[in-house]
Amino acid sequence: MISIQASAKNSNGLKDTSSNIDELKEFCCSIISEPFLEAANYTSIDAPLGVEEWALSGLTKRSSETVRPPHVAEAAFSMECSLVHWYEVKTDEGKLANTVVLGRVKRFQAKEFLFDPSDPMKVQPEKLRAVSRLGGVTYGRTLQMSELLRPNWEDVKDTPDVVAALEKGSKTLEQ
Repeated sequence: MISIQASAKNSNGLKDTSSNIDELKEFCCSIISEPFLEAANYTSIDAPLGVEEWALSGLTKRSSETVRPPHVAEAAFSMECSLVHWYEVKTDEGKLANTVVLGRVKRFQAKEFLFDPSDPMKVQPEKLRAVSRLGGVTYGRTLQMSELLRPNWEDVKDTPDVVAALEKGSKTLEQ
């Protein structure tokens, strides 16, 4: 499952992305890499309805295998998705602010160079060089990764720190 969010247009409701998902009940989510940031940003232009942002961006449509919408050929990693849930987020005044979409990933499209030669199921983030839209005109770059193993309950349940934290949490709930 993945989730995406699209802000509402200022004047007439849904952006093209949301309208297309609502109509087709399918979508693609392509993870863009640093070299394609400016092209991807051009797809967010405030063009009038009917203007093809793909053409303006210079990005290439590639046919998907399990859904009707295309994905970005230049993207090293894309997901073909079907719509599972659609949520409209409204302002206190009842005006549409955002749509939040949950999608089931039906197929991944990934370029070979992304995968770790010692573990062919593991994507190497340093090769993907993913860029994310953080909101407004702000983007984030994935520059550093770290791995942190999850604690195992059986290994930690009787340690002094865990016992103390659970006791403190119980006392807080009682208050």
